[in-house]
Amino acid sequence: MINERRLVNDEDLNQPWKKDKHLQSGIKIYFGDNNQFSIYYDSTNNVWVVRDEVNGTEYTFPVNVNMDVSAHGARHDRGGADSFDYSLISNLADSGDVACAVGTGGTASTTTVFTLPAGWTNVLPMAVEMVVGGTVATGETVTITVNAVLDDGTKLKIASYSTTGATGSSTVGADTIWATLLGSAKSAGVSLDGRRLTSIEADVASSATSTSATATVRVIGART
Repeated sequence: MINERRLVNDEDLNQPWKKDKHLQSGIKIYFGDNNQFSIYYDSTNNVWVVRDEVNGTEYTFPVNVNMDVSAHGARHDRGGADSFDYSLISNLADSGDVACAVGTGGTASTTTVFTLPAGWTNVLPMAVEMVVGGTVATGETVTITVNAVLDDGTKLKIASYSTTGATGSSTVGADTIWATLLGSAKSAGVSLDGRRLTSIEADVASSATSTSATATVRVIGART
């Protein structure tokens, strides 16, 4: 049981302390003009208590426990006993080489290149590789358009490549990807503030009515 005792006058405050004098367990000393905080020793639980009297929050300090804050903090570095799992914050994402369907007659076929796994909220594409293989006929044009898909389903171009009468490839980096994304967002009148990129898709089309061309897209980046 806590015995509340307030030091209320100068006579109490000015009494000299002696080595053989002490406050009994459970007796509070108050601080603040309106007794906002108090401290006391709780012998039942063997803890020193700092109490916020305004909302009742108590901060307890056990006896004979070294509160080594720096040592405890170091345990949260990589590899510590109770370290943060950094993989839950962000890690690299790699779609691998994804074979994409090739539409004909100028109509694109869409292939999902990368989708966020469960538990992740965003993908940040940093490099895109686009490869046209197989056989591209003389005069035939194959076009690859890579799009980022926002959380509401809006598709915005982040990279593109086109070749006529020949196979070939193109790799674009982060500067090109994000500049293209900005241009696509402006053209579409879309604000990216607070939005998430949840998947990457590739639209591939051949100008020919039939084709032996193939297309492969690979995206790497980070997911968070």
